[in-house]
Amino acid sequence: MKKTIVLLLVTLSFCCKNNSSGNQAVAEIGATDEKAAVVLQMEGETYTILQENLQPIKVDFNNGDLQYVIWQDGNPVQTNVNITDADIKTNGAATYSIPEDNSPNIKIDLNFYNQDRDASRMNKRIVFRKGIVSIKKISEYALEMTFEGEGGGMMKSSESFPIKGSINIIY
Repeated sequence: MKKTIVLLLVTLSFCCKNNSSGNQAVAEIGATDEKAAVVLQMEGETYTILQENLQPIKVDFNNGDLQYVIWQDGNPVQTNVNITDADIKTNGAATYSIPEDNSPNIKIDLNFYNQDRDASRMNKRIVFRKGIVSIKKISEYALEMTFEGEGGGMMKSSESFPIKGSINIIY
């Protein structure tokens, strides 16, 4: 009888091993780093924010616009996603061609702040100006999206560089 109980406990411990948070399951979808919440490539650098190190994200999914501020302590880059397209909440997915889909009203705004960027404070804010933003999944608790295009410093609209990345977060 003791052997059966011990065997049962050992089996259960292996089955339930460290699956207390589903964070990594969503973070693994489409990201280069299995634990990455954000992977961002721009200006010859790759920046990664890990799901486990995210600062708390508070999004009121049921009221108004969706505003995501994604960052972690010690990481020089912050990612900001602002979605004003009301249809995304019911559809759960959408693809936007920027700047066309942001006219006459802005549906999605994607920007980054890189505190280590060698630029004036205003131009440390990098605006995604042209390209494709594909939201693959959005819900009250998750955001999965990719983006590829170009952008540049907030005050330097004539100077653009390639920007590419993915976001897979649970909040």
